Amino acid sequence: MRKDLIPSLLYNSEETHTKPISGTMLKDRIYVVDSKTRKLLRVFSGIQVTKGIKGKRKITYTGALSKQQYKELMKKLVKEVPILASLIETLVEETNVYIAPDPYKQFFFELSLTSPVVGMFQIGGDQKALHILKQICNNEIDIFDSSMKNELSYLQKRAPLLCNFIFDLKQRNGNLPIKALAVLDDIMKTIVNTFMCCDTNKEYSDVVSNQLSFFPTLPTVHGKSKYKADGQQDKDNCRKEGYRHPTLTPGIFTVYCPHGICYGFEAMTECESPKVPFAIFKTRFPKTPDVIIYDNACNLHKYCLSREPDYFKNTRFLVDKFHWKCHIACSEGYNMERYTACVDTQTINSQINEQANAGLKRLQSQLTYMNADNFMFHISLFLSLKNRETEIDKLTVNLAKNFIDNLNLD
Repeated sequence: MRKDLIPSLLYNSEETHTKPISGTMLKDRIYVVDSKTRKLLRVFSGIQVTKGIKGKRKITYTGALSKQQYKELMKKLVKEVPILASLIETLVEETNVYIAPDPYKQFFFELSLTSPVVGMFQIGGDQKALHILKQICNNEIDIFDSSMKNELSYLQKRAPLLCNFIFDLKQRNGNLPIKALAVLDDIMKTIVNTFMCCDTNKEYSDVVSNQLSFFPTLPTVHGKSKYKADGQQDKDNCRKEGYRHPTLTPGIFTVYCPHGICYGFEAMTECESPKVPFAIFKTRFPKTPDVIIYDNACNLHKYCLSREPDYFKNTRFLVDKFHWKCHIACSEGYNMERYTACVDTQTINSQINEQANAGLKRLQSQLTYMNADNFMFHISLFLSLKNRETEIDKLTVNLAKNFIDNLNLD
């Protein structure tokens, strides 16, 4: 849609005059705060992730730290995270090399990133998973005992990186090292504290009708607000290439349910950013979704934690399989393919948005020269018809399945 066909009033509809709300800061949600320490820890992990051919994620294994680098790392860690320093010192004494042994490589690499710990282990609002982890750290249970199979299965579904790390430790040592458990226990404190650093008294503006947003079954619950994190930018974020055109808007942002039905859409007036989905989920959803699958989920999670951490603490943020290959600076905890034990993420068509957008491209030439009202009408009509097609297709499949199940073959 041409920008000059959008009434200027719609651009100013988002202005709010509320008291700014504070969320969490970077130092509140990562385990190793100092950037130089994180870089040394990354080298110690022996893993490096870079952009390979066509910008795809490429994992390489590097050499060890020098003796001088190791001393510098230990000096910094003793001051900042002494529990982690003690674990690394023990590992070096056991192996006589300044590089992490196999079970610890991925773990240390994850801790060296700026991804929040609650992105690595997405169990911040899961009291059951936190309780199981606490019992493991206190050596109160043997998670691999046959009597604990339900707990192990639950932890694998909710925090696969955590479960895999614990399993690898068990395979290597025959038990879970006390110092490794101490680090996990300390990390759990960061997870819990992430959702403690937020405002309790929040102000939201009155509900204002947005003519560029259409969600017929999700009316606005409350207006928007201002946040102390607005205007700030994390320089270490993943970079998503945004569509920029001097005279045209970037497009629309669609939201789908797990069954392939479109809830609605919003016409974007500026380059796509986490601001758009954040506003939709915060102002229209009475309860946050259990899972959000989005090609920019890593940055959306950080954006949410910086503004409304308590509201999103029960939501898992995952990057779909197709787009994950281009992510190099965020935790594997956002990788949808890691959650193979979780049925709800395996049965979801994570490409539904891309497929719908491909259909909309056929209308692009006509939509470009429509005013805002006509643009919104034609998009909503198209998506409504696509929803009807999806419902008919599912009904047809169910009828065919029932027919076959009831067919008498005698």
